[in-house]
Amino acid sequence: QNSVATSPALNNSFGRLDRSDSGRVELWSFAMNQLGDRVALGVGPGASEAELRRVSDRAKSLHSDALAALLERGIGGACALALLIGTVIASAVAAGRRHPTFGVAVLTLAPQLLTHEVLHFRHVWLLLGVVAGVQALETARPRSPT
Repeated sequence: QNSVATSPALNNSFGRLDRSDSGRVELWSFAMNQLGDRVALGVGPGASEAELRRVSDRAKSLHSDALAALLERGIGGACALALLIGTVIASAVAAGRRHPTFGVAVLTLAPQLLTHEVLHFRHVWLLLGVVAGVQALETARPRSPT
C-alpha cells in the first residue's frame, strides 16, 4: 500500500482515488444501461437514487450532474442542462473580461459537473447568480466613447 493511501491527511481524498474511480465508472455504466428505451424522457426526476440502489446499497448519486440530467430527465433534460451551462460559461467569460475572478470560478466549476453532482449546493447557485448580476451590470453600464 502506498504512503498516500495510508496518510491520515490524504486518506479521504487521494487515498481513496482507486476505489472512487472504479465505483464511479461502475455507477456510470449501470446508469447508461438503465436508460435503454427511456432515453427520450428518462426515469423521472429524483428516481436515479432508486435505480442506483439496485447496483450498490451505498450509492446515493451518480457523481455527475450531466449524467444525472440524462438519466432522470432524458435527452431534453440533458440538452437543457448543456444550454444552461453554455449560457453560464458565456456570461462568466464576458464578466471575466473586467472581473477575471468570476470567469475563473465558473470555469473551474464546469469540469466538476462531469464528476460530481454540484448543482444542489447553494453556494454554486450563489456564484452563478453573482456572475449573472455582474454580467447584467456590465451590459447595462453605458459605454464611454473611445
